[in-house]
Amino acid sequence: MSENKLFQKLNTDLQAALKKGEKNRLAVLRMMKNQVLQVNPKGDLSDPEIMKVLQKYGKKLKDGAGEFRKAGREDTAKEVEGELAIVEEYLPRAASLEEITKAVESAIQEIGATSMKEMGRVMKAVQAKFPTAEGAAVSQIVRGKLGA
Repeated sequence: MSENKLFQKLNTDLQAALKKGEKNRLAVLRMMKNQVLQVNPKGDLSDPEIMKVLQKYGKKLKDGAGEFRKAGREDTAKEVEGELAIVEEYLPRAASLEEITKAVESAIQEIGATSMKEMGRVMKAVQAKFPTAEGAAVSQIVRGKLGA
């Protein structure tokens, strides 16, 4: 198995939750592990690859909570947000809006972008610096800076 501390931490935390009888946490950790194993049944993913899987799962939970809230199911939305909080423990801190804005400005300068034609290059550069940044937020800032 490749060196992946995140998968090992997930397994260790899963065992701890089992021993402590933390049913909700255990269910979320099992689901997280399942998400990783769906991508690679041996769990042979690098930490960055595992983070991408968990980010995708976290986004699904975040979107689900929003949908439940729209449907007037606040209790279920809060439950899903509780699950999301557990997933976020395994992800790096999300970049602030201010950090993303500075990264966009820096990328525009480095690339010499002057129009929306270069939006893809700017987005790629920002995503490389902040892989946890939500694409929609980055896109909105890039559009604002490039005048679209």
